[in-house]
Amino acid sequence: MSAVKPATRSLDKGVIRLLERAVGKNAVLWRPEEVLAFEYDGTIERAMPQAVAFPDSAEQVAAGGSIALNAGLPVVPRGAGTGLSGGAVAALGGVVVALTRMKRILEIDADDQLAVVEPEFEPVEPELVVFGMGVPGAGLGLLEAGDHALDRVGP
Repeated sequence: MSAVKPATRSLDKGVIRLLERAVGKNAVLWRPEEVLAFEYDGTIERAMPQAVAFPDSAEQVAAGGSIALNAGLPVVPRGAGTGLSGGAVAALGGVVVALTRMKRILEIDADDQLAVVEPEFEPVEPELVVFGMGVPGAGLGLLEAGDHALDRVGP
């Protein structure tokens, strides 16, 4: 694996093609006008990523992350981009892995009040409310990926 290096203006087309194979051709943005909206979150920090990938499975997240790291590029996970700490800003460029397509419930164990969900699952889904498993503060733009990435969740 290469050492992470600061961003350059453009991304090697070979890396773009590998990302497109990993997550889908229509799930990768790399033109400056396409990635512009991903240069900030809820803070005043700004830095433009070199590419944005939209995986829809854990396997695609792993594949996209591996491709970026093998190319020496930073990987920045991103939820809804509403965070107030700059955690979703690609300060060194690289590849933003936007988890917004990953919203499924993978498993519900009603007896143990446990749900296994994907990172961008909205915690007020009817399937969980039926089991009394909603999350306080849900529906306020607080999604699971950002909460966990920045350690904002309780026990």
